[in-house]
Amino acid sequence: MTPLNTLDFPAPANGPERLVALRDSGLMTSVPEHRFDRLTALAAEMFGAPIALISLLDAHAQVSKSAQGLDAREVGRALSICDQVIRAAAPLVVEDARNDARFHHHPLIASSPHIRMYAGFPVWGSGHRVIGTLCVMDTRPRHLSESQRQVLRLLAQITEDEIQRGKALHQAADRALALIYRDDATQLPNLTWLAKEADALPPCRGSRADLLIRTALLSLNSAIVSLDDENKTARAMRHCAEQMRSILPAKALIARGSDDELVALIPNAPEDRRLPALLGEIHDAIEQAQLPGTGGLQMIVRSGACAAEPGGTPFRRLMAQAGLALREVLRPDVHADYAICNDAIRQQLDRRADIHRRLRNAIENGALDAHAQPIIDVRSGALAGAELLCRWTDPELGPISPAEFVPLAEEWGLALPLTQYMFSALFRLRASLCDAGLQTCRLSINVPGFLLREQALIDSVIAQLQAGELDGSQIMLEITEHSFVAADQRLLSHIHRLREQGIQCAVDDFGTGYASFGQLKSMPVDAVKLDRVFVQRIADDPRDAAIVSGMQRMLGDLGLTVIAEGVETPEQLEMLAAFGCPLAQGWLFDRALPAETFVEKTRSQLLWPGPPTDLMNRCEGDAG
Repeated sequence: MTPLNTLDFPAPANGPERLVALRDSGLMTSVPEHRFDRLTALAAEMFGAPIALISLLDAHAQVSKSAQGLDAREVGRALSICDQVIRAAAPLVVEDARNDARFHHHPLIASSPHIRMYAGFPVWGSGHRVIGTLCVMDTRPRHLSESQRQVLRLLAQITEDEIQRGKALHQAADRALALIYRDDATQLPNLTWLAKEADALPPCRGSRADLLIRTALLSLNSAIVSLDDENKTARAMRHCAEQMRSILPAKALIARGSDDELVALIPNAPEDRRLPALLGEIHDAIEQAQLPGTGGLQMIVRSGACAAEPGGTPFRRLMAQAGLALREVLRPDVHADYAICNDAIRQQLDRRADIHRRLRNAIENGALDAHAQPIIDVRSGALAGAELLCRWTDPELGPISPAEFVPLAEEWGLALPLTQYMFSALFRLRASLCDAGLQTCRLSINVPGFLLREQALIDSVIAQLQAGELDGSQIMLEITEHSFVAADQRLLSHIHRLREQGIQCAVDDFGTGYASFGQLKSMPVDAVKLDRVFVQRIADDPRDAAIVSGMQRMLGDLGLTVIAEGVETPEQLEMLAAFGCPLAQGWLFDRALPAETFVEKTRSQLLWPGPPTDLMNRCEGDAG
């Protein structure tokens, strides 16, 4: 079978049989028709794509029988991407044409309309000859799921039906809509459907408002693992939706949200004074239900809810407000079954949106700062390395904590550009340290585990390393425990590529996540960063001291270097030295310093404020 992305097509496309089939269709001489315009409008709506075409190709030109978002009705065949579909008589999906060597010089890609994604399916005429295509195009890269490809295939078949018979269009379109608007696993309506229905609702008046509820089924993920049939999990979710339906008003709209979430929209409801009672009834109904075919599985339910603001609230904002309310109730320190959006949550949502915009601009304009916090040799007090940390001071909002903007960057898809920005800062700082004669100062940087699956990031790091003629052993990547435990072959392969360049890897915040000592022996790591929660009380709590001492001994036996985080007092440092911990990091030595300040300090001070003299003497005696 010819691959979808292959351009090594056979030559025949202008064979007489195909041109006869095109002529027999009677379409090349007819004017544009509304029945085809409806199809391209449907395709554009379904895929949120700016361009959708039904194209027909004769011997010399491509003619658009119907076009959404494209003015040109006829182009020479040399400019026709659809021509490739005709030649192969097979679908063609190009997810990012600019990064595809076969297409990036094409005039429609290199210049207006700057097409990035193309997906076209053949339209067959009489005699089983391809006469045209049904295609969608976008000006941004897009990944199409198998379900979306099936929808395009179905739309192409609908076009064929219209060409051949001019009937059954509405029935086939309904089948396509079912694929778009229903969840494959549960057959419940999905969020696309719910958003469409919400947009069509009339505005509320007086004290009435649209209410939105997001209910998380917390036991469902464990059900997916424990049940022997994924269909049973889908049935469990459908049953939970039925329980919700039994509580809500008849006009309520219910859809599946994420893997473990149901979303309900109650249009034009009375003011939300009864909302707490309604949420309680929903929770009782679901948690007390006997879910068929699940082996007695009981659901644990949490919800976030919100009411539309006066004058109405767009569906996307309602989802965000209810999502923040749900996130609030899911925090480990919160003991509540539900949360209802209030002014504080709305302000938080507005701040998130503002930070999103400002962070994107800050990354693009180089307005972030790289700070370095020293890592110290416990025995000598000498500088052993530093952790590079991102700091951001917005001109209007002031300093913004990494604890706030880093998780948001990961949520919004800004993690890759942010990490690439910090790698560039790392290589600049590494070069400055080499100029200062500090070749042995290893710099470490936090990298989200999911980004290590990105080929572009791995290639960029290796290229920068080689271009700067730097030794990879001067760099350490800090990766969370969970990323190692959940590592797939692609992630491990990329880590091995980096380690081949001499780059070392450390497990970050060890002890707070998922890794065991048994797993550590097989992980591709060189060091372990001991989380601050184990260090804070080692000087006055014998149990914490015993834990740290035991961890240091076992990790050392595994050949791993231990770096203790959060060291703030001389007493903590003394205990760590007694346990044989080699490296430490924390405010006892210094806070994170601007990169330029850090370099200047290293020029004049190779010994950071560190262990007392008597501790130094004792360490030297132990060493001797």
